Amino acid sequence: MEFRAEPVYQDSDGDLWVFALDASRYAATLRDAIPGSVPHIYLSALPFSPSMSLMAKQFLPRFHRGFVVLTGRWTDWAPIRCVMGGHMGKVSFVAFWHDGKRVVSGSDNSTVRIWDAETGQTVSGPFEGHTNVVTSVVFSYDGKRVVSGSDDKTVRIWDADTGQTVSGPFESHTGG
Repeated sequence: MEFRAEPVYQDSDGDLWVFALDASRYAATLRDAIPGSVPHIYLSALPFSPSMSLMAKQFLPRFHRGFVVLTGRWTDWAPIRCVMGGHMGKVSFVAFWHDGKRVVSGSDNSTVRIWDAETGQTVSGPFEGHTNVVTSVVFSYDGKRVVSGSDDKTVRIWDADTGQTVSGPFESHTGG
């Protein structure tokens, strides 16, 4: 008996990182279809991957008896990288940290959250303390603090890791 291992991916240019990026986008975009079990990575999610994606080109031919998406399938990955969800109210303000790795958001539900810009996962928060809509947020340059302003007429400075109030509330404003 002869056993021959087949490479998972072979690129004539040797650009394995291109395949890794495509696999990352596949996992991030289709993550809601996968969590039930590992076979769903191929059986449930793969038919929805864009037809021009490297994941589809590499793995769909191996599943002859799976279902096929006949209409509405993307040709290429959507320009959106991820969706961040978790606020219970409308998101009123967002800002990137200077390196682009984190996003801070303020919401109508009076909370502040920090997100991973690549995965969309919550890094910290919700920060609670405002009593009205958070209308502005910004990171300090070093990323250790977040400043938020609210329609409750206050400004707060938060520890970006713990969500604890570092300073404030500053209450001298006469409007939001």
